[in-house]
Amino acid sequence: MEALTDFFTASRRRLPAMDAQVSTASLPVVAGMQESAAERAYRRLEEAIVTMELQPGAVVSEAYLSELSGLGRGPVRDAVRRLAVEHLLVVRPKKGIRITEIDAFAQLRLLEVRQELERLAFCSAARRTTIEQRARFAALGVDFRKAAEAGDELLFIRTDKVFNDLSRRCARNEFTEGSLLLIQGLSRRFWFRYFRQFDMLRTSAHHHADVAEAIASGDARATAEAIDCLSAGACDFAQRVGEHESERTLAQEKTRKQAHE
Repeated sequence: MEALTDFFTASRRRLPAMDAQVSTASLPVVAGMQESAAERAYRRLEEAIVTMELQPGAVVSEAYLSELSGLGRGPVRDAVRRLAVEHLLVVRPKKGIRITEIDAFAQLRLLEVRQELERLAFCSAARRTTIEQRARFAALGVDFRKAAEAGDELLFIRTDKVFNDLSRRCARNEFTEGSLLLIQGLSRRFWFRYFRQFDMLRTSAHHHADVAEAIASGDARATAEAIDCLSAGACDFAQRVGEHESERTLAQEKTRKQAHE
């Protein structure tokens, strides 16, 4: 345990290298920094999928994604590879690129994994963030509160993306980071698909703000409490969506049977 503590203490001392990595790979473009074309393509297409601009089940071409993002096929190809890893699309050779469907019941299974991984990652981030990174988490908390009060779903979904990326990196564990990367995009899209039906924006934004502020304070215990509240809300939301979808499916089957009688 002492060896691990020494390792992470040393990692935090390497401030310039870690901060440069977080700034260029995880955060949107800020003054004085340039984002690669591949990163811009990824952010544009990820947001398009999450916000349902690209509908689940849709089949699109690389040329269409290039037009949508306003970037060349090279950066788009890189973005598509990343989004395929995140299970947001499937590349079908000679048949196009299919946006994956949303499965409410799979989301419940995904949450079993996500809540444990995020608890580990966020608590680790609270212990391992630098002073500059804590300031970023504090600023994200402010943006989450703004989204809640203004009812701004786009501000929330964009802030959430930056928050997720920064949290994964600040955990300083490549295995946790890689595992979360596979599932967070799916959860973001699931939330966006159903949040209006269940009036979830204000609650979700405030819960996220609580976690961001706890990480900013460097308090791992407070972070654990905040993430437990966030996870409980996410599970309740997913269960209500599952019940809603079950009822809708039964109603559709009943209607089809009546039509054939």
